This record gives sequence, C-alpha cells and structure tokens, in this order.
Amino acid sequence: MLSAYDSIAADSDTKIFLDNALDIYNQNIKCDSIARKLDIHEYTVELLVFICMSKKLLAVYEEKGISKEIFHNSMLDLKSL
Repeated sequence: MLSAYDSIAADSDTKIFLDNALDIYNQNIKCDSIARKLDIHEYTVELLVFICMSKKLLAVYEEKGISKEIFHNSMLDLKSL
C-alpha cells in the first residue's frame, strides 16, 4: 500500500486526483454529528461508512477480474486497523 501511495503521490496528476477524492470525502462525511445524534461512537459510524463503501469496492474488483478471495483478504485487513 505504501508503495502504491508513493507512486500516486509522485505523479502530479494522480496526486491531484487523490487529493480531490479525499477532499470530497472529508467535506461530505460528517460522522461526528451522526454519532452525537444517535449516541454511537464516531469510530463505529466511520467503520460502517467503510463497510458500506466496500460494496463499490467489490464491484471494482469484479470489473477488474480480481478474485473474491483477494477482496475478502483485503477486507480482513480492516480488522488490524
């Protein structure tokens, strides 16, 4: 992952894309307000967002011909965060 990030960060066009994607995510995701309203820990809400986003990720993996085994192993990495 670090190697992939370094490659993205080294190229100005892809770095701009990544920065824009992160800006959109950071501007639109207000987990703290949801967490306060529902009395759920903010980290729990954030994890739920990532889990929900995994549906899109699975579609991307399938589109690219990447096996479900690799997808599942990638999702298992969330446990180590």
